[in-house]
Amino acid sequence: MGKITAFYMPETLSEAQELLKSEENMILGGGTSLAKTIPANISGLISLKKVGLDKIESDENGFQIGAKVRVQEVLKHKELADKFNGILAKACRNIGGSQT
Repeated sequence: MGKITAFYMPETLSEAQELLKSEENMILGGGTSLAKTIPANISGLISLKKVGLDKIESDENGFQIGAKVRVQEVLKHKELADKFNGILAKACRNIGGSQT
């Protein structure tokens, strides 16, 4: 297991990509079982909390759903939930519990 000596919170995707160039860094993905899964060569964790991947945006071309948007947020987004006969909302209801 790696020994974490650095924690990063980049504010842009470019900053996050730059940090990922180092093989000693990895993206923090929730952290639930983090302690058991950190490879030995990892010493830095990167949080994507401030990068802006937690938004649902729409324009005349369609929707953009960020990688960190929670399933519950998709369900609550009225315009998106109604799109395509509600198929996305239906799929979201079958993914799992609200904690996942």
